Amino acid sequence: YTAITRARKLVVLVGSKRAIAMAIKNDRVQHRYTNLGDRLRVPEVV
Repeated sequence: YTAITRARKLVVLVGSKRAIAMAIKNDRVQHRYTNLGDRLRVPEVV
């Protein structure tokens, strides 16, 4: 999450779509206001 929110120009995610989906849905520890799903849904064109 920190790398995605601090990236200035580009983020490259390595992993399966399932693993990324699990990370987006993970709020078991506490409710998180990360907007990770929104940040990953629409990539910006560089």
